[in-house]
Amino acid sequence: MKQIKVFNRVPHLEDWVIDKQVEKQVRFLKAVHPQLADEHWNEGRVELRPVKRDPNLKDYLRSYGTWHLGDKDVAELKKFLGVINGKGVDLYFSAFAFDYSMDVFKKDGKKYEKGKINNENALFTSILPMDFDGITSEEFQREKQRLLDLGIETIDIMSGHGYQMSTANENSPLSALEFSPL
Repeated sequence: MKQIKVFNRVPHLEDWVIDKQVEKQVRFLKAVHPQLADEHWNEGRVELRPVKRDPNLKDYLRSYGTWHLGDKDVAELKKFLGVINGKGVDLYFSAFAFDYSMDVFKKDGKKYEKGKINNENALFTSILPMDFDGITSEEFQREKQRLLDLGIETIDIMSGHGYQMSTANENSPLSALEFSPL
């Protein structure tokens, strides 16, 4: 029988560790999303969304979003990571674009907030995060192969109790799907 290890304390990271996280996250995001480079900066947005895992966490945690990763954006990313530091959250990301000029309305006739993606103004998504908890390596490889057979490449991470997978190819069939953010 598989032994379950319970982690019930989220560490509070020192500033130098957060600096390293920012460095690695910026390098990763720029590698996976070339539209975040200065020469392409208005072609798509990245959102980092904290999803609460601690049932006692009552704070409202705002997502971080950016159209490119200049110095000001990197400083805001560091502030964002400082706000979620020590809190029981998973951090998900998505990359997408939407038509900012559209005025779109909800079913009740109220206008959607300007600058927010929704089903009416979405243009594309280039990342689809997936979470596979409690599966074996063999089961995970079968699921991964199904995506590869469709021409969808992924970036995978073993989290200790499952696998996190994100699509990695912005020209994949997923980029044509209608998108609602996480």
